[in-house]
Amino acid sequence: MTEFVGLNPGAATKLATALKTAAESAGPLKGALSGGIAEAGAAFPSGARGSEQIGQCGTFLSDSERDLKWRIQTIQSVPGARRVRDDFRVADFPYSSADAAKRAGEDEAQKLKDAWAAYEKDPRMSNFDEMLKLLKSDQMKDPAFAAGFLNKLGHKAYGDIMAKWMEYNKDPYGKGLTPKELEEFKKELGPLVDAFAAADAAGLVPDLRKHLLTTSGPDVMTALLAAAPQSKEFIVEAGKYLASAVTGHTGPEDNWRLYWFFKALDGNPEAFQALLATDQTTADRLLQPLVLEEGRPPGLDALVSGAIAKALTGGFPGPERRKALAHAAAAYTDSFGKDPVLKKALVDALNTELGDPKTGREAFQTLAKALSARGLKPAALGDAEINAIVAKHAATWLPEIAALTASRNDKELGYLNPGKGWDNLSEKDLTNLIAGIFQRPEGRQTLSDGMRLLTGSLDMGGGDLNNPEDRKKFTLAMAQLGALGSLMVGAVHDIDLKEEERRKIVVETLILPIDLTIGRLGKLVPGEVSSTIWKNLLEERLKWPVAGNLAKTLDKEDNFFQKLPLIGGLFGGNENGEASDLVIELSEEHMKAYEDRLKAAGAPPLSPEDRVLLKNAIQGFYTEAVVDALKKRGG
Repeated sequence: MTEFVGLNPGAATKLATALKTAAESAGPLKGALSGGIAEAGAAFPSGARGSEQIGQCGTFLSDSERDLKWRIQTIQSVPGARRVRDDFRVADFPYSSADAAKRAGEDEAQKLKDAWAAYEKDPRMSNFDEMLKLLKSDQMKDPAFAAGFLNKLGHKAYGDIMAKWMEYNKDPYGKGLTPKELEEFKKELGPLVDAFAAADAAGLVPDLRKHLLTTSGPDVMTALLAAAPQSKEFIVEAGKYLASAVTGHTGPEDNWRLYWFFKALDGNPEAFQALLATDQTTADRLLQPLVLEEGRPPGLDALVSGAIAKALTGGFPGPERRKALAHAAAAYTDSFGKDPVLKKALVDALNTELGDPKTGREAFQTLAKALSARGLKPAALGDAEINAIVAKHAATWLPEIAALTASRNDKELGYLNPGKGWDNLSEKDLTNLIAGIFQRPEGRQTLSDGMRLLTGSLDMGGGDLNNPEDRKKFTLAMAQLGALGSLMVGAVHDIDLKEEERRKIVVETLILPIDLTIGRLGKLVPGEVSSTIWKNLLEERLKWPVAGNLAKTLDKEDNFFQKLPLIGGLFGGNENGEASDLVIELSEEHMKAYEDRLKAAGAPPLSPEDRVLLKNAIQGFYTEAVVDALKKRGG
C-alpha cells in the first residue's frame, strides 16, 4: 500500500535538525529531574512521573527525526517523485515507514543471497547470469530499503559479486571499464550500485563502505564512481586510494580508470576540494605531469583540467577550499603552468582567497605553510604571475611577521606576538617562503618595498635615548626590524644568486633599517647622496635628509661589501673564527655610525648605560641570522 507524501526538503531538513537538538536535550534533563525527585523524596507529590514523561518525549523526538530524515532522503530519489512549485516535492512512497522499507529490502536481499550461495556451489556462468536476473527492484534508491537489502546480503557477498562480474565481462588487460563495458555494468549491476549510493549517503552501511575501500581494486572502485553519483565521503576515501592506484599509467592503453575517476571528481567539486585538502602527497599525485598530460582516452586532458579548475574556484569558501588551493599551489609544475585553464584557475583562486578581507590572513598562512614545505624554490613561486600575487600579500603581512619573529627572538617581547594563526608558521617556514619569493627580482623588490614601508610606519620615538619612553619605542621598533631583517638575510643565503646581487640585498636588508633609524633619530642635516636608490627612498619618498657616507659607496666597485665585518664574514668566510665576533664588529660599526651622527647633529652623546643598551640590542637582533648563515657555510 502506497503513501502520498509532499514536503519541502529544505524546510523539512531544518525541522529535522530542530527535532534532533530537542531530543539530545531530553536525556540530560531527564537525569537532572530524576536526581531532584530522588533528593526530594516524600516531599515530592506522589504519583508524579515527570522524568519518565521527559524520557518518552525524547524518544518521540528521536523517532520523528529519524522518520522525517528518511522521508527527505527518499523523496529526492524514489521513482515517480516530482517537483511542484519552488522546492516542494510530492511522491507516492511504496512503504509507510523506514522500518517497513528496511524489512522489504531484507526480503529482497534474501533471494539474491540464496542465489549467490547456489552459484558458489555450482559456479557456472549461466548460474551467475540467472542470479543477476533477480536484481530488478526499482526501490534501491530508497535509503532504508537499500540499507536493509545490503546489510542482509552482507558486505563480502556484495564485493564478491562485483569482482566476479569483472572476471566474466571486463577485458583483463584493459585499464578500467570501457564505455561499452560500463553500460553493461550499469544494466546488470546498476541496482547494486544504486543501493550502495543511497544507503552510504545516509550513513547506513558503514561496514560495506569499509569493506569496499579496503578490498576493492581500481576497476571496481572506478566503476562504482562512474555508474552512480556517490557520496562526498566515499569519493574522498576512494580518491585517496585511486590517487596512487590509477595515476602512474605510462602504457599506450586508454586509461579508463583515470577517466572515470576524474569524471566523478568533475561531478562533485566539493569532494575534489576535500580530496586535495587531505594531504600534500595526494595533491601531488593528482596534479602530477603524468596525469595532466595523460591524453588517453581522447578528451581526458580537458576533463582533468576542467575538474581541477572547478575544485579550485568552485564549491563553498572555507578552510577546506583554502587548504586545497595551498596544496595545489605547492604541487605546481611546468605542466600545470603550461595549461591555460589550470593557470587561470590557480591565479583566480589565489587572488580570491588571499584578497578576502575576512579570511585572507588564514589563506596566506595556509599557503605559506604548504609552499615552504617545498623547500627553498617551490615551482609556483618561480612563475612571475604567481610570485607577484604571493609577494604582494606577503608584503601586506610583514608588520605581523616582524612582530611574530621579534616575540620569538626575545621572550621578554612575547607580547608582540600577533597571534591570529601566525604561530602555525615556524621561522624556517617564513624563511623558506621569503627565499621562494626572492627567486624573482620583482619579488625581492616587492618585499624590500614592504620592509621600507614598515620602517617608515614604526614609531621609533624622538631620538632621545635618555628618555625612557623614547628608549622603549626605539627598542621595540628595532626588535621588529631586526627580526624581519634576520628572516630576509636567511632567505638571501638560501637561494642561488650572483655574489654581487646577494651582497646588495644583504646590505639593504641588514644596514638599511638601522641606518634609516639612525638617520631619523639623529635628525641629520641635508647632505649629498650619490646612490639613486637611496636618494629616491630617503630624500624624495620618505623626505628624510641624509648625509650618507654609506650611500656614497653603494655604487662603487672597491670591495666595499667585503670590508664590512658582517658581509665579509658571510661571503668571504669567517675570518675571526666565531660568529659572535662578527656580530660584535657589526654592532660596533652601527654604534660608531650612530654616535658620529649624533655628534654631527649637535645632539648630546649617549650615556654609558644607553650605549650598552643599544649595542646589546643591535647584537641580539642579528646573532641568530649570522650564526645560521655561517653554519650553512661551515663557519
